[in-house]
Amino acid sequence: MSKLQGNIIIILLLVALGFPFLGFLKPTPKWEYKVETPMDALFTTSMNNYGEDGWELVSARRAKGVLDQYGYECIFKRLK
Repeated sequence: MSKLQGNIIIILLLVALGFPFLGFLKPTPKWEYKVETPMDALFTTSMNNYGEDGWELVSARRAKGVLDQYGYECIFKRLK
């Protein structure tokens, strides 16, 4: 086998494998975050609205707010 044929085979193998070892060249995604406390009565509607705006719910916890009222403290993220 000639050197050219060997190089072609190596190139074809790399293409077939999808260059998995080059994954580190992908840019790191940049995120933006926000914290919201939607009202309980409008929770589902609020979640749908955030989702339509591209926000993904990362965390939610029941939290005590002002005047001893409870609500969900929600942390969202989306790509910048």
